[in-house]
Amino acid sequence: MPSRRKARDRTGAQTEEHGQGKKDKQDDPPSDPGRHRRGRGTRDGRIGVSSAPAADPHQRKPSDSPAVGDWRERMGADDIKELYKQRAAVAEWVNAQARNRNLVLLLVRGLKKVKAVAYLYALAHNLMRMISLAPEMLGIGTDTSEICPMTGKA
Repeated sequence: MPSRRKARDRTGAQTEEHGQGKKDKQDDPPSDPGRHRRGRGTRDGRIGVSSAPAADPHQRKPSDSPAVGDWRERMGADDIKELYKQRAAVAEWVNAQARNRNLVLLLVRGLKKVKAVAYLYALAHNLMRMISLAPEMLGIGTDTSEICPMTGKA
């Protein structure tokens, strides 16, 4: 066939029976795992390795504003580090609950409407927390068989 002959003459390689050429070594999986990583790390596969020493994240940077520089220095203190570890248990669970309750994408546009949705969500969240915490705080209990100290009824 003329097309196979032309291909053979052009490349110097035999073609397969079904019109596909033989696989080159480039198509084989690399024997060295770091061989074909383009811009992702070093040859031994380590990603993000730098020869420069790591800078202290709690030191002021020249580009920081005075407020950000003060914040960086505060975050370097040991007592603040211990306090910051409690953030996940104290504050971040509220954000997780919001996402679990489908407050991920707002279907309104405009600052006034977004604020309204956020305030309604905050109100609903606070009411649900009050309902779950109020019986314990008032000493009423959550069991229906207990007698309510305020009314004297079950």
